[in-house]
Amino acid sequence: MDPKSVEYQKNNIFLSSNDFVSISLNEINDIEKNMTETNKDLYTSINPTGVYTNSLETIKTTIEKDFFSSQKSINNNSSRKSNNLLSNYGTMEKAGEFSTSCSLLRDFDIIHILQSDLVLEKEPLLKSCKGKCLIYVEDESKVGDSSFKKCNPLKEPRDEYFFARITIFLSAVVGMLPLAFFLQANDYWMYKFRDPRSDNYDLNNKTDLQAMFVSTVSVCTTLPNLLGIFLTTRYGHKISVRTRYLLTLVPQSVIFLVFTAVIKINTDQWQDSFFVLCLTVIGLLSFLQPVCLLTTICVVSKFPPMYLRYNMFGSAVGGLLGSILQILALSIGDDSTQVALIYFSTGTVIIIVTAVFAYAIKFSSVFQYYLADDHEEKSKPARTLRQYWHAAKTVRFLVLMMAINIVGVGFGHPNITSLVVSEGYTGTGKSLWYDKYFVVTATFLLYQVFQLVGQFFGRPAITKANYRWFLLLSVANTFIVAPMFWFCNAQPRSHLPVFFPHDYQYMIILAVYSAVSAALVITIYMSVANFAKEKTELCYLVITTTVTLTITVTSPLSPLYVKIL
Repeated sequence: MDPKSVEYQKNNIFLSSNDFVSISLNEINDIEKNMTETNKDLYTSINPTGVYTNSLETIKTTIEKDFFSSQKSINNNSSRKSNNLLSNYGTMEKAGEFSTSCSLLRDFDIIHILQSDLVLEKEPLLKSCKGKCLIYVEDESKVGDSSFKKCNPLKEPRDEYFFARITIFLSAVVGMLPLAFFLQANDYWMYKFRDPRSDNYDLNNKTDLQAMFVSTVSVCTTLPNLLGIFLTTRYGHKISVRTRYLLTLVPQSVIFLVFTAVIKINTDQWQDSFFVLCLTVIGLLSFLQPVCLLTTICVVSKFPPMYLRYNMFGSAVGGLLGSILQILALSIGDDSTQVALIYFSTGTVIIIVTAVFAYAIKFSSVFQYYLADDHEEKSKPARTLRQYWHAAKTVRFLVLMMAINIVGVGFGHPNITSLVVSEGYTGTGKSLWYDKYFVVTATFLLYQVFQLVGQFFGRPAITKANYRWFLLLSVANTFIVAPMFWFCNAQPRSHLPVFFPHDYQYMIILAVYSAVSAALVITIYMSVANFAKEKTELCYLVITTTVTLTITVTSPLSPLYVKIL
C-alpha cells in the first residue's frame, strides 16, 4: 500500500505520550524508501499539543529498543488477520501488521489516531491501554493536516441487565454455598448418624458420629483447602478466569447431582462407610471452593470498589441462603430424607445457574473491559515466595487481624454452636420451635443474618495510625466473646458448667460475635488499598490465604474443643 495514501495513514498512525510516534518497523522501512517531505512531516512532526518532535531515525531506534527487543512475540506476518481485538496480542493497528501485548502497550501509554466511527469498535482494547486521552480524526480527509480533536476518555461499558454484578454476586454465593449446605443440613446428618436401632434421634444424647461430625469436617477440609489455595495462587493465572470458573462449577454441579440422587438410599447398615464417603465429598468440595473464591477475588480486584461489596454480600448470602432453604425444606418435607432431597436439589440448581453465567462471561463487554489483559497473565511466570512475602509485609497488620478473627471459628461457630440445644427441647418432635427449627434458625440463620448486618458497617477504615484499635477489637471478639459458647447449652457435655442456659442469652452472644466478625472481615478487605497502593490483587490473595492457613493450623483442635465440654 502506498504510504502516502489516506487509507494507509488512517490505519497505521499512532500517537504516544512517551514522545514518539509508534509504527511498525516494516512501515518505517517503506517510508524511508518512498520518502517525501509530506511523509516526513506526517510521521515526524505530527504535533497538535506541542509535546514532541522526533526524527524518523529516533523513532526507529526507539521502537527497536523498547518494543522489539523486549517483546519477542511481535507478529511480522502481515497475512495474519485477527478480528479478535482482545486476542493473545493486543493488535493496535490493522490486524496483523503490528502486534504487541496489552501490558506493554499500557506501559507506553499508547494513544491511537483513528476515525470517530472506529472508536466504539476498538474501545475495549484502547481502554486496556489506559492512554491519557484518545485522539481521533473526525474526517479521514484531514489525516494529513494536523486537524485533530481530543475526545473524552473512554467510559466503562454499561453493565447490561446487571450481568457483571449478578455474576460476581452468584460466584461469591457459590464460593460459600457448597460447604455451607453440607454443614447446615443438620437434621439430615442427625438422622443419618443416629442410633440405627431407633427411627428418631435425641439431641441431648448424641452418638459419637453425630457429635463429632462438624469438628471432623473442619479437620478433613483443611488440607484440600490449602492445596486448592496453593495451586490457585501459584498457577491460577495461567488459566483464564472463565475456564477457572467452569473447572470448579461443573464438578460441584456433578457432586451435588450425584449426592442428591443417593439421598434416599438407606445407610443404616454402613454408617461408618457413609461417614467416610461424606467426608471425602466434602474434602473435594473444600478443594474446589478456594479456586472459585480466589478467582472471584482476582476478578473483583480489577473492578471498581463497588463490585467488592457485591462479592462480600454474595458471600454472606451464600450462608444465609442455605439456612433459609433448610427452613423451607423442613416446612415442606415430611421426613428427614425428603427435607434433604428438596434442600440439595435447590442447591444443585443454584450452582448450575452460576455455571451458565460463568460460561456467558465471554459475551460481557464489562468483563472484557476490565479483564482485557487476562490472556497476558498466562505468559507471566508463577509468583515467587519473595513477592508473597513482600505483599504480606505490606499488609501485615491486616493479616494479623484476619488470623485472629479466624481462630474464633474453632472456639465458636459452627464447631460448638451446632451442638447447642434449646432450653425447651423435648426430644419428642412435638414442639416445632424447640425440637425442629431451633438449631437451623437460632444457630445458622441468626448467624448469617448478623453476618449480613455486620457487613453493612464495613468501611475502608483501617490505617497505619488506627490499626491498634481494630486489632484490640479482633482479640476481644475471638478470645472473650467466642469462648462464651462453651458455657451455653451445648450437648453432650461432661466437664464445663452451663452459665448461659437460656435461648435468648445464647442468641445475643451469637449475634454479637457474628456481626463483629463480619464487620471486621469486610473492613480488612476494603482497607487493603490504604496499605498497598499497587499490587492489591496479590495482597487480597495473601489475606485470603491467611484464612485457610489459620484454619489449617487450628482445625485439629476442633474435636478437642468438643471434648472439653
